[in-house]
Amino acid sequence: MCGWEIVERDTELESLARAFDAARESAGSLSVIDGAAGIGKSRLLSELSTLPQTAEFSLLYARGSELEQELPFGVVRQLMEPALHSERHGRTDEWLSGAAAPARHVLGQIGSRIENEGESATLNGLVRLVANMCRSHPLALIMDDMQWADISSLRFVLKLLPELEDLPLALVVARRPSEPISETRLLDLVDSSAALRLSLSPLSHAATLNILRRQLGKSDPDFLRSCFEATTGNPLYLRELIRSITSENIDPSFANSARVFGIGPRSIVRWVARRLSHLPLAITKFARAASIFSSHVDLAIVASLAEISPAEALEATRTLVGMEIIRTTSVPLHGTGHIEFVHPLIRVAVYENQSYAERADAHSRAATILAQSGADSQQIAAHLLLTSATGDPVQMQLLQTAVSDALEQGAPESALKYLRRCLLEPVRNEGERLELLESLGHVALRVDLEAAVASLHQAYELASAPGDQSRIGYSLGVALLYSSRNHEARKILERSLSRVLPGESELQQKILAYLLNIAAVEPTCQDIVGQYEHSWSIPPDSNIGGKLLDCIISFHDMVRCRRAGIERAIRGISDGVLSRYAIGDSPQVCGWITLLAADAEQTEDILDTCVEQGERHGALRDLGPAYMFRGRNRFQRGDLREAEIDLRKSVQAIETAGATIGVPIAGAYLADTLMEQGRLKEASSVLDWAGVPATTSGPVYWLLESRARLLRLNGNYEAALQAAIICGDRAAQHDISNPAVLAWRSEAALSLYSLSRSKEARVYVDEEIFFARKWAVPRPLGRALRVGGLVSGPQGLHMLEEAMEILKGSPARLEYAKALSDLGSAQRRSGRRGAAKEHLQAALELARLTGAKPLADQISIELSIAGVRPHKRYHSGVEALTPSERRIVELAAEGATNRQIAQALFVSAKTVEVHLSSSYRKLGVTSRSELARCLA
Repeated sequence: MCGWEIVERDTELESLARAFDAARESAGSLSVIDGAAGIGKSRLLSELSTLPQTAEFSLLYARGSELEQELPFGVVRQLMEPALHSERHGRTDEWLSGAAAPARHVLGQIGSRIENEGESATLNGLVRLVANMCRSHPLALIMDDMQWADISSLRFVLKLLPELEDLPLALVVARRPSEPISETRLLDLVDSSAALRLSLSPLSHAATLNILRRQLGKSDPDFLRSCFEATTGNPLYLRELIRSITSENIDPSFANSARVFGIGPRSIVRWVARRLSHLPLAITKFARAASIFSSHVDLAIVASLAEISPAEALEATRTLVGMEIIRTTSVPLHGTGHIEFVHPLIRVAVYENQSYAERADAHSRAATILAQSGADSQQIAAHLLLTSATGDPVQMQLLQTAVSDALEQGAPESALKYLRRCLLEPVRNEGERLELLESLGHVALRVDLEAAVASLHQAYELASAPGDQSRIGYSLGVALLYSSRNHEARKILERSLSRVLPGESELQQKILAYLLNIAAVEPTCQDIVGQYEHSWSIPPDSNIGGKLLDCIISFHDMVRCRRAGIERAIRGISDGVLSRYAIGDSPQVCGWITLLAADAEQTEDILDTCVEQGERHGALRDLGPAYMFRGRNRFQRGDLREAEIDLRKSVQAIETAGATIGVPIAGAYLADTLMEQGRLKEASSVLDWAGVPATTSGPVYWLLESRARLLRLNGNYEAALQAAIICGDRAAQHDISNPAVLAWRSEAALSLYSLSRSKEARVYVDEEIFFARKWAVPRPLGRALRVGGLVSGPQGLHMLEEAMEILKGSPARLEYAKALSDLGSAQRRSGRRGAAKEHLQAALELARLTGAKPLADQISIELSIAGVRPHKRYHSGVEALTPSERRIVELAAEGATNRQIAQALFVSAKTVEVHLSSSYRKLGVTSRSELARCLA
């Protein structure tokens, strides 16, 4: 309560003080404070500055508001702009240098044109800005009323969370948990990451009565009891009740006990209106004008909207501050300064005391005033969203400028809202409406598939020219495909294909690519492959359409074990065109899957490029697939730790962007990675997150295969067998025979073997060996032979030997370790102890190197049975470096600092430090100066 001593919050302050102590030592964390409106969240946050633990911190404050929900990065700007504009720091250019530069155009910092644009670049820039600021001194970002935070700011908080362990940074978020909001999903993700969660309770009966006695003096006990019951211990309600009692000269007697309930918490709107009605008109107009804006509004802007003089505005400010309705956030001088309401409920009371027409008119005039003052287009547009359509071409131009700025700043949700508002305005002709609908559809493809389909469908129906119909139909078909409305997508794309104009080969090939993509995800549309098989003979163009067509054809070849698909995928992807202009597009992803199935040597470099392009230029939806498949590639190569890092980044990107289409794949890949490390409970939780497939369409077969594997590892062999068979049924529906994509047959065989049904197991594994030989890639063939050797008993020794020979020298280190282990175990059982020892020792080194703890433990047991003490040595030399370690070592050898490496690779400084330490050990060096020699 403003000006009153804070009461009954000692426990919460002590907990927050401990969080600040930890943050000072670069062990940052997130604290979340929950509480109802008026319960004292803001008062608690204001008390943080008085704690001894915060003395070394720079405390940056921000507050969400209903109006600023429409302002991209509104909360972030409140946090950062005052610090950047403060002359006392003098470090603005330093803070915004390097990887932080993309944050400039969000925070109003003029500089050279930023090459890195888009959602990811902006978020990365803001994170790097915070990291740079933390280098000067510990930092606290304190955010109040985050239930009203804009989407972009919530995404910034989520992006910042993984960096906390490296930084002297305290994040404190306050929210109303029961407030109806549109972005519950993102706010819940923030809440679930909290290291400290505090739920504020109302004041106790005793504390409430103590406050009442201090403020009212001698009072009747029944009157006091009525006050407590009327306010339920809510500090804000209590304060307003006391003010009403005092201003209306109500005697705190038994006779007035019932009267208390008439001026209780539900009367705040009425109380504020009554207080304002007794004031001079200029002050009332000023208060009403101030309520049109969010927090920290310029006094001169409010005066202009209220149509009063600067002197009247200054007098109104003094009066309303004295009434504790508003407060100044900088000292007014000659009509300048900033103000805000003391509490959002007070602002709402003033705002809602105006009619809808009055508010709409005020927002329209506010937009004009802000435009004339040179305000940011986003601030102007936030007001235009709350106005009625007028047909004013100036307002339309302001909205369209805001659309462009929002997209450049990486805020597509805001751009979408502005475009929807544009469509409410009368248009000059149908062509203008068509253009708006198409633009809205393209923006919505990034953030709201349902809106994308609706808008593009309207545009498609409105289009009359064949060229417009084919172009818009292509976009609509893509939106329908991403929405899993596959049959509708097919209908629209086939109709659009028939209307492609002569000479538009790129559009034709794009449409063909997405038609064939439908067959990749929809089992009931497999006839598309035969219908458009002539596409295989079309010489692909070198443009995006031709490359997408190459990628999707490569996928259909690959799942049928046709090796021609490998060359097509390399041709479509390797030159980097798609990674620059079509990151995350479904046909390109299908090309990645082909390269993964082929264990192609180019795969890591290609996916590195895609991750980098996604971080620098892409949307959040693009990052999920890029990290997902790079993580899978690292898993297949036996880099389990790095695979997990990438896959968790993929999950974070998917959750932050709301891109649910990637959930089954990311869940399966991450669960597989955890299982190989022996973390079965965590794998089970991940699969629970991924959910149970409710449909046969889409790539749910990976999820089914992963569930079968987990069931088997948990000893539930019968259920594992059934899950593997169901996975095989799904694979057959999609015409997938390649075990490099789905090794469901060997998975079923392992369960059958554990059930002592070896004969049936060999049927499955023999079929997998057949297809694996047809595909002729070491990893899937080596696995099939290894499992064949296991289920065949003593007669399978030659298969284990062949598996080892095939996998030797391949990038599939984990599968090679398993082959060595199983071969060594079989040799021990057959009495070949010398060969067994050699193979088991080599397998143990590889298992330890990959991070496959269960495998390493199993091998150690085998060695003990053989009477051999396991060696405690690891692979060494440049060959032992993981891909990430190799890149970090190369950059360090070139002279880059840990911070520069972290910024270049989009990882934390601590990750760089850990990788360098591991690399030093493997290379046998102790300093950076020795690295170049090792790489020579």
